[in-house]
Amino acid sequence: MNLRATAAGAANEPTLRCPNCDHELRLTESLAAPLIEETRRRFQEQLARKDEEVARKSEALLLEREQLIKQREQIDDLVSQRLAAERSQLVAAEAKKAREAAAAELKVKENEAIELRLSLAANDAKLAEAQQAQAELMRKERTLEAEKARAGPDD
Repeated sequence: MNLRATAAGAANEPTLRCPNCDHELRLTESLAAPLIEETRRRFQEQLARKDEEVARKSEALLLEREQLIKQREQIDDLVSQRLAAERSQLVAAEAKKAREAAAAELKVKENEAIELRLSLAANDAKLAEAQQAQAELMRKERTLEAEKARAGPDD
């Protein structure tokens, strides 16, 4: 179809040239209406298809967005769980270290106490020995003095 405006018409009406006989037909509104309607219908169909495609894509994007939100929430939950687990492990490890340090310090104090008791026992033994030696010495002195007093004034 060839649409062309001719100067022959009074109102510059478009014409249609027949592809078989090459005859020029004036395109009146009654002839053009079905063509216009067909063109309008095709454009409406294309527009409807495009609208459907846009709606499908929008729905797909919306679903994908919801899935991403769910995945992000799952990842956040997983991270929170892992952090809580690691935190409790760290707390347990630090508590164990503190108990071990306290136990080591207690062991050191116990060893010091044992050493002090041993030292005290040794000192007590030395003191007892010294007191016994002093008592023995005092007895000998009294014995000597008593013998001197008996032997008397003769000397």
